[in-house]
Amino acid sequence: MRLLNIYRKDARNAGDLKSSPFLYFKFDADQESVDVLAVKGVSNLSDYDAVIVGGGGLLEDKWFMPSLAHIRDKCRGKLILWGAGLNNHFHEQIIYFAPSFATRRRLLWKWLSGRRTFVVKPPAHNVRDSSHRDVWLKSCDMAGVRDHGTAFDWVPCVSCMDSRLDHYRNIAPEHPLVAIDHPDFCKIELNRIPRFSNIGNNFDSILSFIASGETVLCASYHAAYWAILMGRKVVVVPWSEKFLRFKQTVPACSDSGELQDCIKRSIRHPEALKECRESNLAFASKVANLLNLRWSRV
Repeated sequence: MRLLNIYRKDARNAGDLKSSPFLYFKFDADQESVDVLAVKGVSNLSDYDAVIVGGGGLLEDKWFMPSLAHIRDKCRGKLILWGAGLNNHFHEQIIYFAPSFATRRRLLWKWLSGRRTFVVKPPAHNVRDSSHRDVWLKSCDMAGVRDHGTAFDWVPCVSCMDSRLDHYRNIAPEHPLVAIDHPDFCKIELNRIPRFSNIGNNFDSILSFIASGETVLCASYHAAYWAILMGRKVVVVPWSEKFLRFKQTVPACSDSGELQDCIKRSIRHPEALKECRESNLAFASKVANLLNLRWSRV
């Protein structure tokens, strides 16, 4: 039997790279993987007995839905969604949370020159209609969505299975607040607050940075997720619908003037790591039963 996992293989993004179920589970079959953006180059999807899509924010209209439609058209085996999630953005520009004076001056100059829209905080939430995505999800033989509160099974990102989370969650924080941004979509520039990027940094370095903060301000979905699993208090800067779909209570902050209130409302979720792992273990068992395969932890 042949299994193919399709997910986002962005070498710059540790969250994408840690989202493959095959990193954590071994099935009694040949296991292969491919980047979702390269799936149209796969010679014959019908050669696979099952195609597993996810994880990552693949339920998104502009970049990924054409690939998902192609998968649905060409797949002849079982089609399974594992821990992928909603990801339509609220806007089309890079935003800046609490930009510095130098950044404001640069953005204003570009705006006056007609080269970009002047955006310094997320616009009001504007979630698009998801009915077409629901149609795609209902066509799957099994669908586990990482977003809580949908009509489908809740299966959070499988990266929760990584044992390094257990190590870093036991490290005492050094700072009351740290920030992790996503420079492709949202930059954070708070003065005197330690800042890190989810782009170009590896899993260990991101976890180490998260561990250094008592509260973590995140414009990165996976940084927020891992911080929750590590028992940190989390505040998110929401530039996509995915930030509003955590099962755990996570304040969303769109303006630096709201930040202190959001920090006060943020709480730890010590049960989250165990709960997320149990969900993925149960889903792995369901996948194995559907495919009539044996499975084990990697």
